[in-house]
Amino acid sequence: ATRLLYTGDLNKMFSETPMNKASSRSHCVFTVYYRGRPLDSETWLTSKLHIVDLAGSERLSRTHSEGQILEETKFINRSLFFLQNVIHALADKAAIIPYRDSQLTKVLADSLGGNCSTLMIANISSDLADVSESLDTCAFAQRVATITVELQANREVDSAVVIQ
Repeated sequence: ATRLLYTGDLNKMFSETPMNKASSRSHCVFTVYYRGRPLDSETWLTSKLHIVDLAGSERLSRTHSEGQILEETKFINRSLFFLQNVIHALADKAAIIPYRDSQLTKVLADSLGGNCSTLMIANISSDLADVSESLDTCAFAQRVATITVELQANREVDSAVVIQ
Protein backbone atom coordinates (compact mmCIF):
# COMPACT_ATOMS: atom_id res chain seq x y z
CA ALA A 1 0.00 0.00 0.00
CA THR A 2 2.83 2.40 0.83
CA ARG A 3 4.46 1.77 -2.56
CA LEU A 4 1.18 2.63 -4.31
CA LEU A 5 0.86 5.81 -2.23
CA TYR A 6 4.36 6.91 -3.25
CA THR A 7 3.70 6.03 -6.92
CA GLY A 8 0.56 8.17 -6.87
CA ASP A 9 2.45 11.03 -5.27
CA LEU A 10 5.13 10.85 -7.98
CA ASN A 11 2.44 11.06 -10.68
CA LYS A 12 0.63 14.01 -9.14
CA MET A 13 0.71 17.18 -11.22
CA PHE A 14 2.23 20.37 -9.80
CA SER A 15 2.54 23.76 -11.39
CA GLU A 16 3.65 27.23 -10.38
CA THR A 17 0.89 29.78 -9.85
CA PRO A 18 1.13 33.38 -8.66
CA MET A 19 -0.11 32.26 -5.21
CA ASN A 20 1.85 29.01 -4.86
CA LYS A 21 5.21 28.02 -6.37
CA ALA A 22 4.42 24.28 -6.08
CA SER A 23 0.64 24.12 -6.45
CA SER A 24 -0.94 20.68 -6.82
CA ARG A 25 -3.29 20.85 -9.77
CA SER A 26 -5.62 18.05 -8.71
CA HIS A 27 -7.14 16.32 -5.72
CA CYS A 28 -5.72 12.96 -4.70
CA VAL A 29 -7.73 10.18 -3.05
CA PHE A 30 -5.91 7.09 -1.79
CA THR A 31 -8.21 4.33 -0.54
CA VAL A 32 -7.26 1.32 1.57
CA TYR A 33 -9.78 -1.47 2.13
CA TYR A 34 -9.48 -3.81 5.09
CA ARG A 35 -11.31 -7.06 5.73
CA GLY A 36 -10.46 -9.27 8.67
CA ARG A 37 -11.97 -12.01 10.80
CA PRO A 38 -10.96 -13.54 14.11
CA LEU A 39 -10.24 -17.27 13.65
CA ASP A 40 -13.09 -18.28 15.95
CA SER A 41 -15.71 -16.05 14.30
CA GLU A 42 -18.15 -16.37 11.42
CA THR A 43 -18.21 -12.61 10.97
CA TRP A 44 -15.87 -10.48 8.87
CA LEU A 45 -15.13 -6.92 9.92
CA THR A 46 -14.61 -4.52 7.05
CA SER A 47 -13.43 -0.94 6.81
CA LYS A 48 -12.24 1.60 4.32
CA LEU A 49 -9.73 4.38 4.82
CA HIS A 50 -9.66 7.38 2.47
CA ILE A 51 -6.57 9.56 2.61
CA VAL A 52 -7.48 12.71 0.72
CA ASP A 53 -5.22 15.54 -0.39
CA LEU A 54 -7.36 18.39 -1.68
CA ALA A 55 -5.87 20.92 -4.05
CA GLY A 56 -6.26 24.35 -2.50
CA SER A 57 -8.70 26.88 -3.83
CA GLU A 58 -7.28 30.03 -5.35
CA ARG A 59 -9.11 33.27 -5.93
CA LEU A 60 -9.01 34.02 -9.62
CA SER A 61 -8.87 37.75 -8.90
CA ARG A 62 -5.56 37.23 -7.06
CA THR A 63 -3.90 34.62 -9.27
CA HIS A 64 -4.35 36.29 -12.66
CA SER A 65 -3.96 32.80 -14.12
CA GLU A 66 -4.30 32.17 -17.82
CA GLY A 67 -4.71 29.23 -20.18
CA GLN A 68 -4.48 25.73 -18.75
CA ILE A 69 -3.71 26.92 -15.20
CA LEU A 70 -6.88 29.07 -15.29
CA GLU A 71 -8.99 26.09 -16.41
CA GLU A 72 -7.46 23.84 -13.73
CA THR A 73 -8.14 26.48 -11.08
CA LYS A 74 -11.78 26.71 -12.16
CA PHE A 75 -12.23 22.93 -11.93
CA ILE A 76 -10.51 22.78 -8.52
CA ASN A 77 -12.63 25.64 -7.16
CA ARG A 78 -15.82 24.10 -8.57
CA SER A 79 -15.18 20.70 -6.95
CA LEU A 80 -14.32 22.37 -3.62
CA PHE A 81 -17.56 24.36 -3.88
CA PHE A 82 -19.53 21.12 -4.30
CA LEU A 83 -17.66 19.56 -1.38
CA GLN A 84 -18.50 22.60 0.75
CA ASN A 85 -22.18 22.22 -0.22
CA VAL A 86 -22.13 18.59 0.96
CA ILE A 87 -20.42 19.55 4.23
CA HIS A 88 -23.01 22.29 4.87
CA ALA A 89 -25.90 19.92 4.10
CA LEU A 90 -24.49 17.26 6.45
CA ALA A 91 -23.82 19.76 9.25
CA ASP A 92 -27.33 21.17 8.88
CA LYS A 93 -28.78 17.61 8.75
CA ALA A 94 -30.50 18.41 5.47
CA ALA A 95 -32.94 15.90 3.98
CA ILE A 96 -31.05 15.80 0.68
CA ILE A 97 -27.24 15.68 0.53
CA PRO A 98 -25.88 16.70 -2.92
CA TYR A 99 -23.27 13.92 -3.26
CA ARG A 100 -23.89 13.52 -7.00
CA ASP A 101 -22.82 17.07 -7.87
CA SER A 102 -19.16 16.10 -8.42
CA GLN A 103 -16.92 13.06 -8.78
CA LEU A 104 -15.10 13.99 -5.58
CA THR A 105 -18.25 14.06 -3.46
CA LYS A 106 -19.50 10.81 -5.05
CA VAL A 107 -16.25 9.03 -4.15
CA LEU A 108 -16.22 10.41 -0.61
CA ALA A 109 -19.97 10.07 0.11
CA ASP A 110 -19.72 7.14 2.54
CA SER A 111 -16.69 8.72 4.21
CA LEU A 112 -18.44 12.01 4.86
CA GLY A 113 -21.94 11.16 5.95
CA GLY A 114 -22.00 7.40 6.16
CA ASN A 115 -20.88 5.02 8.87
CA CYS A 116 -17.56 6.77 9.29
CA SER A 117 -15.21 8.79 11.38
CA THR A 118 -13.73 11.83 9.64
CA LEU A 119 -10.52 13.63 10.52
CA MET A 120 -9.59 16.80 8.67
CA ILE A 121 -6.14 18.36 8.74
CA ALA A 122 -6.21 21.87 7.32
CA ASN A 123 -3.09 23.45 5.86
CA ILE A 124 -3.08 27.24 6.02
CA SER A 125 -0.65 29.90 4.89
CA SER A 126 1.36 31.98 7.34
CA ASP A 127 1.63 34.80 4.79
CA LEU A 128 -0.34 37.88 5.85
CA ALA A 129 -1.51 38.34 2.27
CA ASP A 130 -3.32 34.99 2.51
CA VAL A 131 -5.29 35.70 5.71
CA SER A 132 -8.65 35.63 3.93
CA GLU A 133 -8.00 32.20 2.39
CA SER A 134 -6.62 30.88 5.70
CA LEU A 135 -9.74 32.04 7.57
CA ASP A 136 -11.95 30.38 4.95
CA THR A 137 -9.99 27.14 5.38
CA CYS A 138 -10.37 27.28 9.18
CA ALA A 139 -14.10 27.95 8.86
CA PHE A 140 -14.44 24.97 6.50
CA ALA A 141 -12.52 22.70 8.89
CA GLN A 142 -14.69 23.87 11.78
CA ARG A 143 -17.82 23.06 9.76
CA VAL A 144 -16.48 19.55 9.04
CA ALA A 145 -15.96 19.08 12.79
CA THR A 146 -19.68 19.70 13.44
CA ILE A 147 -20.76 16.63 11.44
CA THR A 148 -21.86 13.84 13.75
CA VAL A 149 -22.71 10.25 12.87
CA GLU A 150 -23.37 7.14 14.92
CA LEU A 151 -20.68 4.57 14.23
CA GLN A 152 -21.37 0.85 13.93
CA ALA A 153 -18.98 -1.97 13.11
CA ASN A 154 -19.22 -3.11 9.49
CA ARG A 155 -19.94 -6.83 9.80
CA GLU A 156 -20.47 -9.46 7.13
CA VAL A 157 -21.37 -13.06 7.88
CA ASP A 158 -19.03 -15.48 6.11
CA SER A 159 -21.34 -17.43 3.78
CA ALA A 160 -18.85 -20.35 3.48
CA VAL A 161 -19.00 -20.88 7.25
CA VAL A 162 -22.79 -20.57 7.40
CA ILE A 163 -23.32 -23.12 4.58
CA GLN A 164 -21.28 -25.79 6.41
